[in-house]
Amino acid sequence: MALADGLFVEKQIVEKEQKEILELDIVCSDYQSGRPRRQLLEVKSGKWGFPDLFKLLGWKTYLSHRAGDIPRAYLIATQLRDQKVIDLADKALSQFGIELIAVDDHEAVHAAMADRGLLSKPDDQRSRDVWRYSHWVERKYRERLRSWARQHPSHVGVRKVLNYLDLIDNSSFFVKSLPERITLLYEAHFGHPRLAMSLCEELDGKPFNATDPMAGKTWREAMRRGMHPVVDACFHYEHKSRLAILKAAVDYAHLVKLGEGPELAQCGDGWVVATAALPSSFYRAVRRIKSMAFADRLPAFWQTFLWKWGGFILLDEKHGDFADLAAETGVPIGSIDAAMRVYDTLFPMGSGRSWFYGIPASEPKAKVLKMFPAQMKGLGANYRIWRSGKGDFEGFAGEAPYRRLIDWNNDLCKLLSE
Repeated sequence: MALADGLFVEKQIVEKEQKEILELDIVCSDYQSGRPRRQLLEVKSGKWGFPDLFKLLGWKTYLSHRAGDIPRAYLIATQLRDQKVIDLADKALSQFGIELIAVDDHEAVHAAMADRGLLSKPDDQRSRDVWRYSHWVERKYRERLRSWARQHPSHVGVRKVLNYLDLIDNSSFFVKSLPERITLLYEAHFGHPRLAMSLCEELDGKPFNATDPMAGKTWREAMRRGMHPVVDACFHYEHKSRLAILKAAVDYAHLVKLGEGPELAQCGDGWVVATAALPSSFYRAVRRIKSMAFADRLPAFWQTFLWKWGGFILLDEKHGDFADLAAETGVPIGSIDAAMRVYDTLFPMGSGRSWFYGIPASEPKAKVLKMFPAQMKGLGANYRIWRSGKGDFEGFAGEAPYRRLIDWNNDLCKLLSE
């Protein structure tokens, strides 16, 4: 629901040392106060009681020391208790930033969250369904990676992808200092410059080569179609890493704008944030983001564009795509091109190249993000069909890029059916 409402969402965040310490259900980020603000949501579908509320209070207190301030935390319970118990819980814990949302069934959750100011848009079942499929695809990616790692214990690449994913989803969350978190994310990003190609080379039977892999058979197949789900999973997490850096850049730009973060200073070929030496592209991106009136919407925009819209725009339907993207993310229609250019600013490919390519190249009818997983593009293709009300791909099969929509849909169906 939070994703469908246009919030930036991190989910199932795990902290572990030798053993798991905690797992957070959902953390939502917004900028309504003019600064990055996170809220913790814990969902309880069965019995609940005061121990659950006090556990949430303990987590909130612990996270304020480990991961930064979280002003409010919510227990969302889909089983009612006596009203006296609910009133007592509110009275006892609301002063500590703990709120209880208790309803009698799942269908009432949206209205209850809206009443508390957590959600602002009407409930959209279609949007919720798309996000459920998106989560399903990501679960399949994890399953494929873990299964491959079990079946091929000597392979290095898949384990590196799993470690990379753990850092992006989990470890970086528990770094309280924003400059340190940005440094960690960039070290991981530059430490895996061509991870997908290195993985492909290993799948071709060669030793894992992290520095200068060569494009071979598996790479060419992966670039054309979703024939290798473990490679598509790697594409997915590489883009998830970029999204984490983009979110951190937006957070930092907001703090600098408020005078609460140190300004960037030039140092050799890079730029310094506190003690962190970062690439000049980060400085350029922060400077550009600071000037954008819609900067607070960028993280949710890119999360929605990637994992719901499939990382592509149909140019024949551009006005319709842009209008719906604007309604879903809060980025004005006239600013969506600028929002998309942030990716090129933050992650320059060099020589004036863009992260987007056209299909077909001669007279593009679609603008597609490079090295993006086929199955997620299939989800975006289906979302176009569902939005149009056509019900199927008939009428899209006549010419490129519409044939690609069918191919991507088939890749999605194959992954989810296996």
